[in-house]
Amino acid sequence: MEFRDYLKKDLDRVGCTLSELSRASGLSSAVISRYRSGERIPRADSELLLKLCDGFAKLEEEAGLTPMGEERLIRYRTAIANKPSLLAEHLNELLSTLRLSMKDLSYILNYDASYLSRIRSGKRAPADPVAFADHIARALGETLRPADRILVNELTGAESDSDFESYLSGWLIQTGPSQEAEVEKFLNTLNTFNLNEYIRSLRFDPLSFSGTPVGEERREYYDVEGLRKGELEFFLSTLNSDSVGPIYMCNDMPMEEMAKDIGFVKEWMGLIAQCVKKGHTLHIIHDVNRPFPEMMLGLETWIPVYMTGQVLPYYLPSVSGNIYRHCLYVSDACVLSGECIGSAIEHASSVLSGEPRRISYGKNRAKNLFSHAVPLMRIVRSTQDDLAIRYMEEECDTPGNWHIRAAVPPYFALNFSLLTEILHLNQVSDEFTRRAEDYLIRQQDFMNRLLRNGSAAFEIMALSKSEFERYTPEFDAPFMNADERLQYSWETYHRHLARAKEFAAAHAGLSVRETTDNAFRNLSIYVRDQKLAIVSKHKDPRIAFIITHPNMVRALRQFTAPVVEAEE
Repeated sequence: MEFRDYLKKDLDRVGCTLSELSRASGLSSAVISRYRSGERIPRADSELLLKLCDGFAKLEEEAGLTPMGEERLIRYRTAIANKPSLLAEHLNELLSTLRLSMKDLSYILNYDASYLSRIRSGKRAPADPVAFADHIARALGETLRPADRILVNELTGAESDSDFESYLSGWLIQTGPSQEAEVEKFLNTLNTFNLNEYIRSLRFDPLSFSGTPVGEERREYYDVEGLRKGELEFFLSTLNSDSVGPIYMCNDMPMEEMAKDIGFVKEWMGLIAQCVKKGHTLHIIHDVNRPFPEMMLGLETWIPVYMTGQVLPYYLPSVSGNIYRHCLYVSDACVLSGECIGSAIEHASSVLSGEPRRISYGKNRAKNLFSHAVPLMRIVRSTQDDLAIRYMEEECDTPGNWHIRAAVPPYFALNFSLLTEILHLNQVSDEFTRRAEDYLIRQQDFMNRLLRNGSAAFEIMALSKSEFERYTPEFDAPFMNADERLQYSWETYHRHLARAKEFAAAHAGLSVRETTDNAFRNLSIYVRDQKLAIVSKHKDPRIAFIITHPNMVRALRQFTAPVVEAEE
């Protein structure tokens, strides 16, 4: 039996719906639906699989059923890793990459060659797939030459040689994008974040931070503890100056050791937030040349300051290597520069200076560095929302296919009669009505142009009446000011949804379907092929992220691909 067959069997045994399993496990209904259909399979060693098993255990307890415990996890892991098209395919690819014969692999692993041949052909599966993959990774890690380790790292996506074994083991038995959990976590943080609450929580007391501001002197810092102090004193010096000029930041030095001090991380982010609150704009080059989970975790940490619209994130599309690493922070008040060799951050050093000549030199370095950087994303606040729509309108005149997960039915599907009824229900001004009607004309023209050159597939949240009353959906459109709200009634919401389906039926290339995955009530996500993604947050604050980084776009596309929900 395959993984999806065991999953269906457990759903029948427990007698639960996808929504109930979603609630118990913490996974979205769409993710579980993909598992059930066989479109996605979790990695055998992933946190997603553990959450799924925990969810079933909770539902078994609620239903008074005998829990399956570890038996379910073992059964799932075996089914996942024994899928011939996966383990056999990856083992063959590994042997081809390394130009190893079956005899060579048999010698390295101390396994019978005929046993390995049957696994390679898919005719047999190891009794414990995870242990089998771990053994291969450990044995090759001990025997391969550096040049061959580089080839394997390129195959598995490991960015550091220290990740060799864990990435190889996971790659051998993985069955789909391992990025889905990181993307879901990132989107969930965006969805629930409230900027007003965050700003109210900020209190600036210089005495509560470590270190002292620098004057026109020079300070040197050594080892990890010194680097921490240098970074904190850079921001403290900037905060204590009269300037609110831009801050430029680039740091590709290994941060794992520095981040182990949770107190430092909180203090560092607190100072960053205070710089934003004071009025500084942050220009930052993110180090995206690292494993995807680490990159997404780093971006997630920045969400609070992203929401202010005062952060301009970049990345360097081509990096020569990770041997000679640098740090450069520059403000009007001071400059911090540092360096280390490879991952040896314990031997790193940095210099903080408030000398005018050093600051001028640092600004010139930053200017040259940022001239080679590419925007990681555009962050557009409510007062600039028209820019996000204009970006989409420019894209619609070139061939492309859009996948959209929306919190409400698309605006272009309205007719003037229904729009007038909704506007009357909300008792808006004549000026607001004019803006709403003009925008409807613009949106319908936009969609007609898009469909002439490509296609659009919409997923709309399916709401029961109780869910609607609990989470009354609202319009979100660029013509609205940040404090303006436009709500549906139960009747107008369903008439708008029906209009969207009718509009799709009348236009080739357009589809609209409902989904029971209601995880992100405050977000709409637009993905165009592998080129562009727009994540729009509807309130607290109203903001849009226009993303062009290839890995992020690809991950969002995989995450938001349309899924036809089966009847429950």
